[in-house]
Amino acid sequence: MRPSKDTTPTTSAGLFTIPQECSWHFDRELKPEDKSVAGNYALIPAETTDIVKVLEAYSHHPVAGYDIASIEIVYNEQLNRLFFGNLSMMNLRHGNDRYQPKWKKAGDSPEKQHRLKVDAQFRALAKSHTDPKAPHVSLLPLWHGTNDDIAQDYIFNMGYGIFMANDPNVVTDEGYFGKGIYSAHEAEYSFRSYAQKHGNKAVLILNWVSSFEAYPVIDGDMDKLRGKALAFDQTDGHFIPVRSNQHILSTTRQRIRCRWSFPAVVLNGVLICYQKRRGVPLMLEQAF
Repeated sequence: MRPSKDTTPTTSAGLFTIPQECSWHFDRELKPEDKSVAGNYALIPAETTDIVKVLEAYSHHPVAGYDIASIEIVYNEQLNRLFFGNLSMMNLRHGNDRYQPKWKKAGDSPEKQHRLKVDAQFRALAKSHTDPKAPHVSLLPLWHGTNDDIAQDYIFNMGYGIFMANDPNVVTDEGYFGKGIYSAHEAEYSFRSYAQKHGNKAVLILNWVSSFEAYPVIDGDMDKLRGKALAFDQTDGHFIPVRSNQHILSTTRQRIRCRWSFPAVVLNGVLICYQKRRGVPLMLEQAF
């Protein structure tokens, strides 16, 4: 997909660079002949390594009736640097008791045991994505559903910061488990809950999300988290295992929904566009 609106590049193509490959980076050099620069970001056609990353993140819970229509890397140098700086700062919290949430310091109880189980689920999901330069920070590729206009006008250029405002015209609801940016482990969940209502403008963005401590949400937490901005109990975001009926659970098979605070979301993510199946799966036909 390419930007639908006329924009004047404000960043020289020669300034774009991709750091050395690690889990949240992509494997290509940006080349003028195969990218489109608009505003503060570049759209880059994905190659095999990046396509595999997307398919792995998509295939465990795909969107029923849809295939991947296109894959492009969305790269914003400023947001990428911001993410890396935030990653490094969070890693320095390790060993500092001031950054340990209160629930971990509390005495043993059934509630604490439940949180420990949910926290272990979160860390297990993130383990394979650890950046060796920030070994104490959890990283996860998570899906965010939105529409094409919002993605191009706001997210790709300036990130998610504007959506943290209290203005009801910007943030549409208070959030059951905190007001902020929601992303999900499942592409299907983000598409159904957030993107599908936008029709042919629906898109999914695969974000890299970082956290030193994520608040493990359990039964009874909704009342204290609903409508609250930013993260709870000295954490970077809320990890929320939910069923389709929205009840919290702690089993191995589950939908995962996460709430995070910008700038803990990286915007060198992957943009996915969808269209209905027409006999031949578009996933391989167009991606490769």
